[in-house]
Amino acid sequence: MKKFKQKKRPAKVKNASLAINYKIRLRLIYCAIFCAISVVCLFFSSMILFRAKYIDVNTNDIDAAARDAVYENLGINQGDNLLLIDENAVSKRLEDAIVDVDCVEIEKKFPDAIFINVKRANKAFDIESAAGEYIAVSGKGKVLAVSDAHEEGLIILKGTEPESFEVGKKVTYKDKSVEKKISEFIEMMNANNLEKTTEIDFNNGHLFFATYDGRVRINFGFYENMDYKIKTAAEIINTKLGASESGTLDLSEVFEENRSYFTPNY
Repeated sequence: MKKFKQKKRPAKVKNASLAINYKIRLRLIYCAIFCAISVVCLFFSSMILFRAKYIDVNTNDIDAAARDAVYENLGINQGDNLLLIDENAVSKRLEDAIVDVDCVEIEKKFPDAIFINVKRANKAFDIESAAGEYIAVSGKGKVLAVSDAHEEGLIILKGTEPESFEVGKKVTYKDKSVEKKISEFIEMMNANNLEKTTEIDFNNGHLFFATYDGRVRINFGFYENMDYKIKTAAEIINTKLGASESGTLDLSEVFEENRSYFTPNY
């Protein structure tokens, strides 16, 4: 019977491997300590360095009473750390607290300045409610006033019922798509030189009507392809109709059939 002699692994190979692993772990520990110290130093330096020294608040767009309310609710003081100022929270606080404020823009300028631009809420349209009230709403959807009479010069919004409304708060609609459609529609009308829109009628979400300059009632049909329909309306009203001509302009089939009809009032 043959006997085989087993070779023993040199102990130094095992010891070398342990030494390498130890060095790697040691380096990782040093890196972690260095990173932790760097983070702590950065944190304390930022707390010291980024202090608000210049606070510029532009309130030229609002009246004196609203201006005073802005400073009362601002919540930002000299010496506050810029990194800890929440722009969204400040904007929301001012917009919620002051009826006449529609939008607050905040910009930080490191290392020590912050600029705040307060924009006035202007009435964009009246919503005619089922109860006969007129709810004045800003372009951002904020309720500015509720009255029994329509304010001349504002667009009247018909055919959609508000779900809830309160002065100083944003109006909500039962049809959640209404808010987006209103802003889109008014923007497109203005972009096509049809700023004199006097009435918008959602007809309970089915068909879409609008009245231009109190004299031309436009049947847009369904809301789809509205940009094309408005461009067509602008071309007809601005180039083909007289300045005082009144009637009904039917664009409900203009996109599908390339046909439009105008029926004058006699």
